[in-house]
Amino acid sequence: MRRIIGLLVLILALGDAQTVGSARILEQSGQLERALSEYRLALRKQPQNLSAFQGFRRISVQLEGYDSLVAVSERLLKAAPWELQFALGKIDGLFGLKRRKQALTECRRAAKRWPEQIPLLVGVLEHWKEYSEATRYLVRMRSSKRDELLYADRLVELYEYQGRYAQAVHEIVGIVNRRAGSLDGYLEKLKEYARKAGSGPLLAELGKVKAPLTRARAQAEVFLALGNEDEAVKRVRKVMNKDALCRFAHKCEQSGALNAALEIYREQNLYPDQARVLRKLGHGDAALRVLAQDDTPGALFELAELYRLENKEYQKAAQVYGRVLKHWRNHEPALFGLASSQVALGQLNRALVTLRRTKSPTDRVLFLLVQVFFYQMEFDSSQGYVSELVHRFPNSVLVNDGLELVLLSHSGERSCELARAMLELKTGVGNAAVRRCLALTAGDDAVAEQAYFLLAQIVRSQGKPKDALAILDEFIERFEQSPRRARARFEQVEIVGNDLKDENKYRQTLEEFVVDFPGSPYAPVARSLLAEANRPVEPGEIR
Repeated sequence: MRRIIGLLVLILALGDAQTVGSARILEQSGQLERALSEYRLALRKQPQNLSAFQGFRRISVQLEGYDSLVAVSERLLKAAPWELQFALGKIDGLFGLKRRKQALTECRRAAKRWPEQIPLLVGVLEHWKEYSEATRYLVRMRSSKRDELLYADRLVELYEYQGRYAQAVHEIVGIVNRRAGSLDGYLEKLKEYARKAGSGPLLAELGKVKAPLTRARAQAEVFLALGNEDEAVKRVRKVMNKDALCRFAHKCEQSGALNAALEIYREQNLYPDQARVLRKLGHGDAALRVLAQDDTPGALFELAELYRLENKEYQKAAQVYGRVLKHWRNHEPALFGLASSQVALGQLNRALVTLRRTKSPTDRVLFLLVQVFFYQMEFDSSQGYVSELVHRFPNSVLVNDGLELVLLSHSGERSCELARAMLELKTGVGNAAVRRCLALTAGDDAVAEQAYFLLAQIVRSQGKPKDALAILDEFIERFEQSPRRARARFEQVEIVGNDLKDENKYRQTLEEFVVDFPGSPYAPVARSLLAEANRPVEPGEIR
């Protein structure tokens, strides 16, 4: 008899498991109403099935079935008052019904009954954006444990959500003081907080970092975020050795803090690095004077980069890259620079020979191969290298550009005309490129669209930003359904900000972009730029 009863219990349990399993499948396939019914059925058969209840609670919140969630949670709590999950379900339902006072009462009750499970309660409060309440519970629990690091990362996030950046930094400082080497993981947050809250409150907290080097680095990042590069360098100069200062300078350069990097490079007599930064700052003559003091391969490479990128003297650049490669035979940057110079000189076959010397082609080498074959109208070879680019570097920013060239290669003679125009533009034959582009804009295909972008690029390079804006306006008006409209509008944002330097128009164009193209790949960048443009500038700060 006992064996029969056991078998019956097992059969019933298997039936409940199948019901929960089918509910999960329905939920994963997006059939939420049917999944909710299956979870509800499983709970009727086995009221304490937590998997069924968690599914029921999850979907009830998604579908805003809060009345039902409260009712079911209360019924289950009466039968199993020891089960926290049912209490959390009731709290979810009450918050969903806007019965905040009752929900907070249930939170206090749950915290008292299940003090070790407060992090789960905090998760519910966080979901309903009750960040202040969540913080209070977590701080209280952390205090009872007498462990400064317990839940510190979670508290950083909660303070951040509330805009309480000084408190967030206080938690970060506690982590950094107790966990050596942890600062790097918080540098981006510190910079973000500085841009939002200014330096004052943050520096006071960062002053509590015990290790002098770590403290100086953290404070320097705050000053860099606010554009005060001189103060950033002052903070680190006193505590960093030569190697550490060089690493800091390279990071400054990578993040765009060029003046800070230049100051350190000058102090260390690093001529190639000085020249590179001077070139980026647009001081080509000063870079040449610096490089005249150094004849090392590194200085030669920077000289070649200056000739190619700044002066557009491609013949000189090619000669100097050749000298670099006598010292560094497989130096990828020099090979890429030489090939790029050869393309600009119209020496496409030589460029192919140079690019094939690279032992492990990078994404930019592969993309230059794609471009060269496109210019030569060997579209099959171009597509082959695009496939390799996609396969080897799927996350590269150049993948979309490569795929775009594949799309442009399927229009017969119009593709060939576009390739000729692109090569003419690359080799400085601008007038011929303009004539071809004007003819190509008469179509309604991808080639016509690209011709508009090339035209805008040409007139912009000629110092006519308003003409470039007009060309992109015409593109947007003509190609209303084109997925490239977002790109055209974003290029207009860049022209207004970088060429016209009209701050009010820049903000307006960004705001319009965010509204009109919220799902565009450019949208996150636009939102970030808009936030930066709208942020008040502190005294002495550089935007």
